[in-house]
Amino acid sequence: MAKITINQIAEELNLSRNTISKVLNQKGGVSEKTEQLVLNHAKQMGYKQLDQMNQEEKQETVINEKSLLLVTSHIPMNQHFGVRALDAFQKKVSREGYRVEIEIVTEEEMRMNQVPRGMENDRIDGIVCIEMFDKEYSTFLCETKKPILFIDSAVEIDESFTNLDLILMENQNSISILVHRMIDAGYRKFGFVGDKKHCRSFHERWEACDRILTKAGIRDFEKGSVCALDQEKYNDYRWMCKRIKELAMLPDVFICANDEIAVTLIRALREIGLTVPEDVKVVGFDDMPVAALSNPTLTTVRINSDAIGMIAADLLLSRIQNQKLPSRYTYVQTTPVFRESTGILHE
Repeated sequence: MAKITINQIAEELNLSRNTISKVLNQKGGVSEKTEQLVLNHAKQMGYKQLDQMNQEEKQETVINEKSLLLVTSHIPMNQHFGVRALDAFQKKVSREGYRVEIEIVTEEEMRMNQVPRGMENDRIDGIVCIEMFDKEYSTFLCETKKPILFIDSAVEIDESFTNLDLILMENQNSISILVHRMIDAGYRKFGFVGDKKHCRSFHERWEACDRILTKAGIRDFEKGSVCALDQEKYNDYRWMCKRIKELAMLPDVFICANDEIAVTLIRALREIGLTVPEDVKVVGFDDMPVAALSNPTLTTVRINSDAIGMIAADLLLSRIQNQKLPSRYTYVQTTPVFRESTGILHE
């Protein structure tokens, strides 16, 4: 069997090599859940040297006293924009002498307003939250008075929250460009697919559609939309088929909350005998790798994930230095990408 390396385990789990090394060498500084996740995965991969590192790894490990805590409901995986954003964030803060510990918070822990384990001994300098869309728990974290930054957030996190930083991809302008192009091409029936209450970014995408269509005198937006709650099976094409058949109006254009939903929708449309883009146009958001590989290729919005991660690091580190800074809401520019799923609008 080929030797399993720390780098391979880190890549599989989308964690830093430093975090994997700490777990495998029993150095501490990692939450119990993350430690168990790493040990179980390492065992499954066939990693046998749980009590030692090779000399090269020892030389590259940097011992830091300053710590940041990443709090999440689940670690972004695969094609999620957060994977690259967190990688850029980690690299930037590590150059400033910070290590990043990870705490995966369960739904039960959120309901109980349980303090993340990494904060129990007060050695955390700041908190970064991603995939943390529970308003009450987000409020609870803000009340700890630790410097805190959200990469996207619950819909309700707004200007009434003080002394925090929020960074998002720019949602409304890119959606505006896409929808106006569709209107200019003569399309009048639109629908949105995704839970508009899932997170702030989804809500802003839906809000942009609704505002632009209302201004253009297009009133039937809701009739062509699938906005079921997030716990529904948006990644199940059979569930999606059923929802499409139940619509009061079949749109000319579906605007989807993200690319994964868009790809599922295209499969569902094909299953019920509709062709993209001939019968229906479909737009996604994120520009995941799957967008360029889907059939047809997917019109979408490209997120600058690296910039989000680097700017997030700057924001949090500056707040650690000066906790009296006012709240900052930062948007990072996005870019519409026209492909085959919008037919004649493909560039």
